[in-house]
Amino acid sequence: LLRVFCLSAILDCGRISAGEESRYEYNNASIHKVLSEEDRNAILNVGVAFRRIEIEKRLARAQSIIRDFEAKYHTTFDRFAAEGLPDDADYQMHEDYIEWHHWVRVAEKARQTLDAVNTLSFYRFR
Repeated sequence: LLRVFCLSAILDCGRISAGEESRYEYNNASIHKVLSEEDRNAILNVGVAFRRIEIEKRLARAQSIIRDFEAKYHTTFDRFAAEGLPDDADYQMHEDYIEWHHWVRVAEKARQTLDAVNTLSFYRFR
């Protein structure tokens, strides 16, 4: 679990490519020999805290943009998508629909990731 989370966090940040991931694999048994449980937990908690801040910023930005679209069109994205674009929709409305949809997906992914990170913050190495 630790390797998967750390690796996905590094890949998400673009620090390494998928092809280089084998260089960053660590053997949990070796980590347990070198680091005390207290040190392992401290390292994990710091990493989780930094990642949580990044995710919260991404979520806040997505929510702000979504609110702007909701104010502009006086509806939620779900209702807007269900009703579809009007026949007389102009180019800007099409572009807004695509961008709005993108930010709804960003917000959903950020919420899911934040939930996972919050769960991970309670995880302790065993």
